[in-house]
Amino acid sequence: MNTAFQTDFERTGFTDEIYGVFGRILILTSRFDSACKTLVKLPAIKATVSLKSIITDEEFKQLLNQNLSSFKNLNRAIQSLPEYKLGADKVLDKARDSRNELIHSAALGMDRSLDDFDNIDKFMQVIAGFVRELIRGDVVISCLISLSNKEDIPSYFLSKEYENSILKWVFQRFET
Repeated sequence: MNTAFQTDFERTGFTDEIYGVFGRILILTSRFDSACKTLVKLPAIKATVSLKSIITDEEFKQLLNQNLSSFKNLNRAIQSLPEYKLGADKVLDKARDSRNELIHSAALGMDRSLDDFDNIDKFMQVIAGFVRELIRGDVVISCLISLSNKEDIPSYFLSKEYENSILKWVFQRFET
């Protein structure tokens, strides 16, 4: 049998549950990535919009596209935030490192039968630690976006209850 190809296509309730966890994690990592890149682009986009009435439509489109296509690298985007240099670096660095671990490494080896995966509970606890750091970074970025938009930040979003609600959404079994 050729071992270079994917051959295990069996789905069980257990494997679907684990793969569902990683799907929800992917949503969180994508959200954090997008929010960081959006926040760093926001001042330039706002400045471009303010120029709209004094430049041609073509110049506006070109400038807007230029702004939207900047900061494709998450690390550079995070390090370019003024708040990064003012103390948010530790939380954002941990969140970025956790995001990278979750996307690039956490699922390695999960292409084989998960029913044979030893210590899955311990493995999921490790994954939960990365998710927790990601959530904390997302809270910081969400607060910074809200402040930039002059929106209130309800204290609930700064609470352990909020963090736990996301962890529950990611990891808790869905019972019908």
